[in-house]
Amino acid sequence: MFVLVWCCWNYTATHALYTESRVGSASCLYPKDAEERGITEGMLVYIHSPQGRVVRKAKVTEAPMPGTVVLEGTWWEKWAPDGKGINHLTAETLTDLGGGSTFHSTPVEVEPLRLA
Repeated sequence: MFVLVWCCWNYTATHALYTESRVGSASCLYPKDAEERGITEGMLVYIHSPQGRVVRKAKVTEAPMPGTVVLEGTWWEKWAPDGKGINHLTAETLTDLGGGSTFHSTPVEVEPLRLA
């Protein structure tokens, strides 16, 4: 099980073409975590939680801490490979201290997308 880390970037409309070109490369995994799951660079993967499942392209890098999945940016659903945004993974639960969002601590699992 991983912990989901959600990196939010802020772009203006002038960066729309750059943003659109990066869509799909948003699921960053530590190399050992990816290897243990049979995931390679550029592979489509399922990321799932108790709330739902999304499809993203894997990016294997030493940037995230082992045991975490980093999703770069908050893309519009229309740009996602499966048409689903990351909110499909997160719960509406609030933190016990302050009533804030819990989306930075969403437990998820990642597995290769297997087409029949």
